[in-house]
Amino acid sequence: MGSPGSGKTTFIAHASEKGWHNVNHSMVSSTEPITPIQCKHPNIMRAHGRSPIILVDTPGFLDGYSETKCFEDIAGWMKANIELAGIILLHKISDNRMTGTDIEKTRKFASLCGHEVMKNIVVATTMWGDGVSEEIGQMRQTELKKDWLIGEGCAVEMFEKDAESAWRIINQVLDLPPCPRLRVQGTKIGDLDLGKATGGGWRKVRALFRKGRL
Repeated sequence: MGSPGSGKTTFIAHASEKGWHNVNHSMVSSTEPITPIQCKHPNIMRAHGRSPIILVDTPGFLDGYSETKCFEDIAGWMKANIELAGIILLHKISDNRMTGTDIEKTRKFASLCGHEVMKNIVVATTMWGDGVSEEIGQMRQTELKKDWLIGEGCAVEMFEKDAESAWRIINQVLDLPPCPRLRVQGTKIGDLDLGKATGGGWRKVRALFRKGRL
């Protein structure tokens, strides 16, 4: 999962050696539907008996169509009694800072997943080298680790735009304990609190989330 242009399809293409035709190089965000891609683990011993591996490409948060439609599609797909090993959330290290829109997307993502799922999420930073020095990139990654989502248990890893790096991140997910059911798998999308929270209200959002009320 991730924002438009964060590299979701590219990540899957590197890991699976499939789907390169789906990678969008234009300036306009793609609105492709949810796309599961089956791939074979390069090291069957690391697969923990999970073979084949299914990687799922999802629409970008706040992509070209309605954000509500985006979350409804994700929710509908996940409600089909699908058991996830975990979630890889892609984040562009080239982004200078978290904007109000970014915070809003993060809140909605957290509400979709639920508090108990946070430890089964790996945040993969992308776009290293895209006009960002390694020093600046490392500084931003350090700042990202202070984000409240990371404080709830999410791990942070660097995606270096190759198959080895992709599988290192996937293996980290596979090594985690079984992923709890996502909150949205048992909740109507209309019942989730996906409203806005900005400024001083953000501390309240975090507190409600920890109490399972968000």
